[in-house]
Amino acid sequence: LFRSNLVLVIDKSGSMADSDKMSRVKDGLRTMLGKLRAEDFIGIVGFDSDARVLYPSHRLGNGDSLRYAIDCLSPGGSTNLHSGLMLGYAEARKNFRQGATNRVILLTDGIANTGVVDPSRIAAESSEFNGQGIDLSTIGVGLDLNNDLLRTLARSGRGLYHFISDYKDINKVFVNEVQSLISSVAKTVEVKIEYGPGRS
Repeated sequence: LFRSNLVLVIDKSGSMADSDKMSRVKDGLRTMLGKLRAEDFIGIVGFDSDARVLYPSHRLGNGDSLRYAIDCLSPGGSTNLHSGLMLGYAEARKNFRQGATNRVILLTDGIANTGVVDPSRIAAESSEFNGQGIDLSTIGVGLDLNNDLLRTLARSGRGLYHFISDYKDINKVFVNEVQSLISSVAKTVEVKIEYGPGRS
């Protein structure tokens, strides 16, 4: 049985080309893959002016095809955060399993400026999926962010909000996220003790 059902929602708008951000994100994603198990489910959604599934969610296996999808991430366009987030939740719902960690991780370096841009509506629609058992962690890269929205989304989603001002920390954040995935599964472990005959 798989432990994690994970969908990465990655901002690939034009500003991700600045300061080598996208190449650092790619490095972080590759590091993260090395911490997951072959049976874990993982998918990638990319968003700029619109959103699309770059890697449909399925078992990680040896990770080769997923690494190729990461290599193909390239920046351009606006920031349709709402569209990316909703598509990420839809992808996570395909492999939802009770008792596993079902989580979306949203990474962005900007403020929603295309599609649905009202933070309260984005938060309300996100919390509906949280109510269905899909968690959300958010990663904000750089200074041009709506920190309040990203923090609110993560709090509602029972996840972590990571703020990264130094792009060198991206790797560390992805590793921390995997560790929190593993520990959140550990919290659901039940220990049953069965006594042999004659014991009570």
